[in-house]
Amino acid sequence: TINLPIAVSGPNGCVYDSANDRILTFWPDNVIRGYSCATLSTTPVETITLSGHSGTFGDGITLDPSTPTTRLWVTIDGAAATDPAYINQINRATGAMVSTAIIPASCEGIAYVGTDLYGCFDQGYHLAATNGNRVWKFSPTTGNETNGHGTQVIGGSFTLATSSGTQIVSGIGF
Repeated sequence: TINLPIAVSGPNGCVYDSANDRILTFWPDNVIRGYSCATLSTTPVETITLSGHSGTFGDGITLDPSTPTTRLWVTIDGAAATDPAYINQINRATGAMVSTAIIPASCEGIAYVGTDLYGCFDQGYHLAATNGNRVWKFSPTTGNETNGHGTQVIGGSFTLATSSGTQIVSGIGF
């Protein structure tokens, strides 16, 4: 346990950096702070202040497995639940944005699985909607959602139009 004594709301995301044996935490002030797992010190051993990024509040973070010492991926929400969010590839040394794409609001976490980048969204909760909670797969090359692979998961319904006997599909998206 590392007790973090910083006077802003708590970190929204974290990832383990095995090359440096540290936990990188992403805070709503858009600063990434790395803490040593060996010493458990509350003083950051790495601080990355983001610059040139899109979005308002820092949320999810993951290492780019092909270049973990030089690139990070972060998600940044808009100011309101209805504002767009962004996925940003970040230069780890400078905090500068390398690439960005608009994503659905309320991305609560991101992770690399093999060569795929996934985001987990709870937009349905924030908008009090019956859909909007989803997991999306993104292209690590472009930051764009990769459609058509069964990666977007949202609620929906099938109903029968009784006058015609035809099925009506609503609220389903892939």
